[in-house]
Amino acid sequence: MQDMGHIPEKQMEVCEVCGAFLIVGDAQQRIEDHLMGKQHLVIPNCVKLSRRYTSNVKDRETDERRRRDDHSSSHRSFEVERKRVRKCAEQSRSFSLFGSFAQRAEHTFHCSCSAH
Repeated sequence: MQDMGHIPEKQMEVCEVCGAFLIVGDAQQRIEDHLMGKQHLVIPNCVKLSRRYTSNVKDRETDERRRRDDHSSSHRSFEVERKRVRKCAEQSRSFSLFGSFAQRAEHTFHCSCSAH
């Protein structure tokens, strides 16, 4: 009886474009059929779209992170300015209660807050 389980192995290579297995030394018609086939033609477009999508997602994440950082830094700046204005207003009130006109005028001259 013949051994049906033993099939001679064929030398294979991977297509660099689409990843399909090709038989080394296969008939030219078969190679051309592969090159014109859907898998060989579509896979590069899918890879290109995937890379573009991934790039767009990374760009959006970077933009969002930058926006959050800008917002938090502007929020910090706002808080710092608010504290400065509050302190200035307190000084201005204390000048008006206990200080002279000259002290209040000098403070107003040097201060750029809107508490006056």
